[in-house]
This record gives sequence, C-alpha cells and structure tokens, in this order.
Amino acid sequence: MISEKSGSEEKLRVDAVVDCGGAKEGLTGLQYEVKGRGPRLPQLYFERGVPREYFYWIVPQGEGRYLVGTAGRGSIKRKLDAFMGSHALRERVEVASVVRAFGGLVIIRPPSSPYSSRFQGALAAGDAANQVKITTGGGLAFAAASASALAEAVDREEIWRYESWFRHRKNLIRAHAFLRQIYRWLPSSAMESAFNGKMQDYLAGHPLLFDQHWKYFVENAPDLLAALIPRARVKKSGRI
Repeated sequence: MISEKSGSEEKLRVDAVVDCGGAKEGLTGLQYEVKGRGPRLPQLYFERGVPREYFYWIVPQGEGRYLVGTAGRGSIKRKLDAFMGSHALRERVEVASVVRAFGGLVIIRPPSSPYSSRFQGALAAGDAANQVKITTGGGLAFAAASASALAEAVDREEIWRYESWFRHRKNLIRAHAFLRQIYRWLPSSAMESAFNGKMQDYLAGHPLLFDQHWKYFVENAPDLLAALIPRARVKKSGRI
C-alpha cells in the first residue's frame, strides 16, 4: 500500500488493511449528556401516536450523569429537545444541567460483507462492517468481538477465518434486524413493558449481559409477538 507521510508517498508492506472508520450510513443519532437523578439501569421510551422510527434512550453513566438521546431522520435536535422538556422524561430523570451534546450514525441494516465498501481490498470491522445490535443500537460488544476475530485471522495469516466468523455473526445480526422490524409495530405499552420491565429484571440477574442480551430477545419473543395479534385484528377490521 502507499502511505502519505510528511507530504511524500511511502510504500509499505502490510498483512492486511482494515477499515475501522465507523458507519457509512444509518439514522442520525443525537444524545445529551446530562447531570441529574434517575434510574440505575438503562430505560427506553417509545413515543405514542406517531410512526415509530426509533426510540428514546436514557442510559446511566455513573456519578449522577446520564445519556438521553434518540435517532431518526429529519430534525433530530428538535425532536430530542421536545423530549427533554416532556413529562415523559421528567418521570424518569430529574435533569439538573446539560453537559454536552454529541451524536453519529445509528446502524439499522445488517452487514453484507467482511470487506469494506469504501476501500477496495480492505477488510472491515466494528461499525464499518455493521457489527451492531440493530434492536438496541449497541455496538461495543459486537465491535470488540469483530476486532478480536479479525486480529486473530491476520495474526495466523488465515483471513478465511474472519470471513467464516463474519458469516456466522451476520446471521445473528440479521435476526436482530428481523426482530426490530417486527417490534416497530408493537404497541408502545408492550415495548415499554418488555424493555423497562422484563429486561430490567433480566439485567438485574445478568448484570454483565447488557451488551450480549440476545438470549433475552429469544426467551421473550413469543410474549412480545403475541401483542401483534390483537393489533393485526384491529387493522384488518379497518379501525386503524
């Protein structure tokens, strides 16, 4: 490969080139770091009466700090500011001040290839490879797993091992994407019960599994999907 250094080109021989440049496309995400008092575990809020593109999240950071954010298309700041002043947030967090605002892209599509879509011949890891839990948007655990698998494959000079690992993980993330599409149509009350009720109980018993809670979705999918039945019947009758 050719590297630009000090204004000149330098030829380098490398084992692999990896794209770790983050997400290429997705929903616009924005969050505020705030000081205040609130829940001990993460909570989600699902807006009522509007098409659900994404949810609002409240994530404790420790020492009286929380992340309050959402994602979507259009004017996300206006949407998040409205939530910041809403009764729904005041029920969950007593905000004393806003420390900072920051954001990025939130991935909602499953991965397609272990190779970068931006750089020919380069491998991809983390957000650049869409290694994210599409149900909740979390990516730290998946990114760390993809980086570990890729590093091992490069170290052993057996890139096929990463490709094999990627195919297996791709199926898992596709399952997350499938569940997200279904959960978008569930009533807000069912979603809040699932995430802020049942998931809180699950995380209390499995505190280290917040970033690896696929088992939770599998175990609770039947109950959550059952909420679609009355909704589908109402839609078929033409009342919504």
